This record gives sequence, C-alpha cells and structure tokens, in this order.
Amino acid sequence: MATYYNIASYLTDKGGVPLLIDIAVDQPDGAGGYYLYTNQPTGSDTQLWTIVDGPTPYVFIQSKWKDPSGNQVVIDIHQGSNQPGTRLDGYPQKSTDYDNQLWTPFEDVTSGYVFYQSKLTDPAGKVLVIDVEGNSTALNTPLDAYPQKSTNYQNQLWQLSG
Repeated sequence: MATYYNIASYLTDKGGVPLLIDIAVDQPDGAGGYYLYTNQPTGSDTQLWTIVDGPTPYVFIQSKWKDPSGNQVVIDIHQGSNQPGTRLDGYPQKSTDYDNQLWTPFEDVTSGYVFYQSKLTDPAGKVLVIDVEGNSTALNTPLDAYPQKSTNYQNQLWQLSG
C-alpha cells in the first residue's frame, strides 16, 4: 500500500498556510493531462502524492487521483518540452519516453526543503525544477519547469508533509 503525502511549497499564502501542489481537474491541458497549480490544503486526492521508483536516481511523483479514464497520473512537463517556463501537468504515467516525468530530490541544506530536479535540462543545459510561476504566493498560481536558481529560490523548494 502506497503512502501519500502533500507536497508543500516553502511559500505560504497570506495567512501563513503552506501552498500545496494540486491538480486542476477542471483545466485539461488539451493533450490528455491536467495543469498543476498551488492551493490551500483541501484534503482532496488531487493534493496527495507518492514517490514511485524510476530508473536510478530518478522517481515518478504519482498522484492518488486518477484521470477520468482511470489512469494514474504523475507530475509531467507538458508535452516533454525543455523550454523554461513550460507548464507542469498531471499526465498518465508513461512506460517509455518518460524523461519529462522523472524527478530527483536535491536537498537545500539551508532550509531542509528539496528541489525536485527534472531529468530534462533546458537548451543551455541547466537543470529544470518544479517552480511556482513568478515566485507568487497567490492561490491557483501555475507550476512550471524552470532552471534551478542559486538565489531567491524559495518558489522552487518543496517538502513532503501530512
């Protein structure tokens, strides 16, 4: 039996509540997935995630929520793009050609949070990570894949909770 967690951002809303990764089940991406965004805790399966082994050192980050066809969805860089700022979506886990679905945690020793680094790199060879678009603390902010920053990177830090 899998253990599920919330994935909480280092960022909090104006009330100090951690922002969680959530699936916008009412926002299909037009390619079989559903966009990801930040939200307050709701207790929904769309906010629950488990870590599934992939090819070492990578993992899939799989949702408890299944799409309307019953497929397990994972955090995915939309259509496999390596362009900075590409939206993230919950997309059915693939059995091949899945580099855009592979992640590895990399600890930020200062905060105790982690960066989730993609197997994909941008065209300049920089590692892409799960990023809250525009460093925003607003609810419903989209998540994207963005090069890992060395300063002012709080919007790229995550922690398993719950």
